[in-house]
Amino acid sequence: MMIYTKLTFAFLITLFISFFSGWNDPEGWSALKEAIEKTKLSEVSKLQGRTFDLVIPGGTIEYVFSVAPENAFKLERLGPDKFRLTITNPQALIKTGGFVNYHPIEWSLKNKNTFSPEIEGKATCLYEVIFSQVGVGELDLSKYEANYDITYEISNQTAISEIKRQGKGYSIMRVPNATGETKMRLRIKAKSGDENLQTGWINIPNCITDTPTPNPPTITQPLPPQVINPPEIYAAADALVLKTEGISFCEESTGIYCATLTVKATNTSNRTARCNNIAFHMYDGNRSIASTIKWVELNPGQNTIFEVVLKSTYRPQTFTFRTFKTECIYR
Repeated sequence: MMIYTKLTFAFLITLFISFFSGWNDPEGWSALKEAIEKTKLSEVSKLQGRTFDLVIPGGTIEYVFSVAPENAFKLERLGPDKFRLTITNPQALIKTGGFVNYHPIEWSLKNKNTFSPEIEGKATCLYEVIFSQVGVGELDLSKYEANYDITYEISNQTAISEIKRQGKGYSIMRVPNATGETKMRLRIKAKSGDENLQTGWINIPNCITDTPTPNPPTITQPLPPQVINPPEIYAAADALVLKTEGISFCEESTGIYCATLTVKATNTSNRTARCNNIAFHMYDGNRSIASTIKWVELNPGQNTIFEVVLKSTYRPQTFTFRTFKTECIYR
């Protein structure tokens, strides 16, 4: 069995949405929820014409407030931070298909233009380890997991901060500036039958990143041979600029808490750039509580806008959003 590694660099972009982190539901929102929840589905017409005054402390005229489902309500602005919500179409609150129930109601607040979150960039080392077999080609381990038990062994676990099954193989994040030999091997054992394979050890190269110091040391060690044209990889990731245009929130009756990011991606280079794996995360402190993955390919100067929906099993007190761009190339 022949084995090789493919190295990519991940750029961690932490979006500090502290402006929203401190905001709770508008004043009066709980009264609206309670009125709907306590109304029997068969008596939903009784909600016709009910009005609720909502106040968003700290809201200003620069922000647009909206409520969903939109066709169920009439929304009037009474002041910079005050709104009057009237139920004009109670039937639109009910969803059909399967079990009949009320739609989750949600609110959002968006800047009329855009808001510019503080963005930090941090270079890290992410290794994509893919296995191949002579005469067969790359092995997609996900296709073998139903019939085989696949386990791995790391020779120097202290040098690895994260390892997980991803795509065809494994995604491995090395501890920044960790040195020393680190290797990985697999054992593939059939769940039924005697087939039992073990790969040889493969090397996971050192991760060397710049550490800000008054006099940064000069790195004289050459890059590992697996690194192919790193400036190209860095440039392609930098070329695809992500900007959060808006955020909306909802809370479903099941307790699921969701945030929808409206994201604008722009290719700032003069070449076609593509990121195959853009992972969006919602963090509660240092723990990721929701995530999803997108891919983007844009021609020179082109931009696109898309939505990212993140759903958590609970509502965090405070949170941040972080985006990991990997497998970024020029085409």
